[in-house]
Formats: sequence, structure tokens, C-alpha cells
Amino acid sequence: TTYYISADGDDSNSGTSEDKAWKSIDKVNSVKFAPGDKVLFRKGDEFYGYLKISRQMGGKNVPIVYGSYGDAETLPVLTNFGQVMYLTDSSYITVENLGIFVQTNAGRTDNFGSAAGIIIRAHQQWYPNEVMEDITVRNCEVYSSHYDTNTSGITIGVEHVPGTYEAEKDSFIRNMKIENNYTHDLGIYGIGALSWNMAKGGGEMYVPGLITKAHVAGNRIERVSSIGMCINGYSNSVIERNVVRRGGAYDKEDTPNWGVGDGFIGNSSYTVVQFNDFGYSEDGHVGIDAGGFGLDYGIHDVTYQYNENHYNMGTGLHTMGNRDNKILYNKMHHNYELTSAVGGIGITDFKGTDDIKGQKNMFVKGNVVTLNFDHTVGIATQNTSGNPYVGVRYEDNTIVIPKEPEQDEMT
Repeated sequence: TTYYISADGDDSNSGTSEDKAWKSIDKVNSVKFAPGDKVLFRKGDEFYGYLKISRQMGGKNVPIVYGSYGDAETLPVLTNFGQVMYLTDSSYITVENLGIFVQTNAGRTDNFGSAAGIIIRAHQQWYPNEVMEDITVRNCEVYSSHYDTNTSGITIGVEHVPGTYEAEKDSFIRNMKIENNYTHDLGIYGIGALSWNMAKGGGEMYVPGLITKAHVAGNRIERVSSIGMCINGYSNSVIERNVVRRGGAYDKEDTPNWGVGDGFIGNSSYTVVQFNDFGYSEDGHVGIDAGGFGLDYGIHDVTYQYNENHYNMGTGLHTMGNRDNKILYNKMHHNYELTSAVGGIGITDFKGTDDIKGQKNMFVKGNVVTLNFDHTVGIATQNTSGNPYVGVRYEDNTIVIPKEPEQDEMT
């Protein structure tokens, strides 16, 4: 069954034809849908409210689809103060071709975006034997009024109780696809993933394997005052063909003191990051980070290959304490040293986890690093933790030093 929602509809209608459309998000929230159902919002219309997709179960190859219809050139816009869409404890759901406008009166703070456009959340402490399967979000635009807001675009997370599952063998969000979305003008994350330790009252923690077999591809992220793309808790996933611009875009001096930049992957495993474009990151007046991408702490068996990192205020690519990772055939150029002593690739270990410390079995091969500015370094290694570097190899990397380094400031 296809259900229609329009600004001039009526919730007393059947909703099953365009001339008998429903009117409100509240009406949509009141209905239990069946596999294969479509819930379509009319293009050009705006709908105010909090869309909660909870305990909705589509079927394999017959998902429940939340999308749009009509001839207008603009997407339908769902908007709300705070959360706009909360997709939780459901499976075989597709969200596509929607505009999501996040409203808030709060400026950017350090609580990781209390207002968000699309939240995907698994509650393992409530449904310990369930997995969110085949969640797809594609061709959506998610945005707020400005990047000086306490907002995020698309966030993914699991609320879980440690000790109740075996990391990297069980998962609670599987076969997720985040594809071809445009997220912009947000305060915290463009696309982000976090998990929560419910045994500690919801304290933040990251565990590999909570999200597995994900495909994050073809997204464009622009003007996010903290992190453009945050990949945390993933395994056996592919992150590819994304474009991230101006992570760390914050123009006030009172910014919270946290890391900023275009993107990073942390506490993840057996994941490939490839064919992405990370550029023009800023430091948000923090004075640190502002890198193109980071292989953050707690990761192993991650391959970073065929990416381009350029015009970032900090390092093109940096690492933390991790093991068995590969950095292959990437292109780094026009990266400044304004927040670090490195312009190209920085191999460090300044933060690790209990089981992953130092650097082990890192393979750096075939990268091309162009040093366009004075005082930058092609590939630099720094041991900050005192833990050993074991099995780190460098092979066939090319460092290009132009005859006349550029002197212009970053624009």
C-alpha cells in the first residue's frame, strides 16, 4: 500500500491516494506499516514534527519506504526543533529523497549534537537478541541554518551493555547503507557514529563490530564546525566516494576544546576507506587537528587507499595507536602545517586502547605527497606513548618538493 501526505491533506482521509492524502507526521507515527508499504511526502511541501520510525519491520527485498512524490522541483522538507527523524529498532527500512531541516536555538556546545536530522539507533539493552537489518538512507538533504548550532546530520549508534555480546562477532546494525546524501551547515557531525555504555549511565564508548557490513558512499558533507565524517564502531564495511569540505568550520573564539577536521575512523576493524576526497578542513579556533582524515585509536585491519587529502590546515592524514593497517596509493597535496609540524602523513601513537598501543604492522606504500608550502614534512613518525613500533614498513612512497613552495595563505 502507498500512503500519501500533503500540506493540504486531512488526517481523517484514508491516505491511500493523492486526493485522499494525510496531513501530518503525527498521523504517520500512529500507523503500523507492512513490508512493501510506501509513505510518501509531497514535494514542495513542509511538514513540522518528529517522525518516529520505531518497531517498523519491512521484509527482505520489500522494505518499508519513506520517500516523496509529486512534480515539484524541491524535495519535501521535514522539520522540527530538536530531533527530526528517529529510526530505531526497525529493519528493512528505506529513507530516500527527503529534505531534513534541523532547527535549534542552541549554539554549538560539547554535547555532540542534541538536535539531529536523522538518528539511527539500536537499543541492545531493550532488545538484546535483535539486529537492525538493511537500513538505507539515500538521496536526502540534511541541514540546519548555520554551522554555529548544536546540530548533527545523520547519526548512527547502539546503546548497549558491555559483556552481553562478543565484539566483532555480534552486531546490532547490519547491512546499513548511507548513500548519496548531502549534509551541510551543521555543528557537530555531518555523518557520525557513536555508541553508549548503558552500564555507566549512557557514558560514551566505542566498540568495534556494533555496526557491520555498512556502505557509506557518494555523500557530500560541507561546513561542519566539528567533524565532517565520524566512523566509529564499524567492521567489515566500505567507506567510499565521499566528498568532505570544511570540517572545523567555526569562526568564534569560544569553541569547545575538541578535535576538528574532515573525518576519522576509530575503534573499527576490517574496513576499507577508499576513493574519498577530504579537503579544506579548518581548526575551528581550537589550534589543533584540522586534518584531512585520521586513523584514530583502537582500529585494526583498516585499509586507507586511493584517497585525496588536500588544502587542509593540518596534516593530510594522521594516525593514533593502532595495528595491522594499510595506507596505500593516496594523494596528499596543499596541506598546511598550521596546527602541526606535518603536511603530508603523520604516523603517531599518542592515544591507544588497552589492547592496541603503539604502532604494529603498519604498511605505508605508493603514496604521493607534495609539499607545496615551506616547513611541511612528507611523512613523519612520532612516538609519544613510549610503546613500541613493530613491523612498520614504508615502500615506494614519493615526496614531491616544488622548486618554489607556495607562500599564499589558505583560502
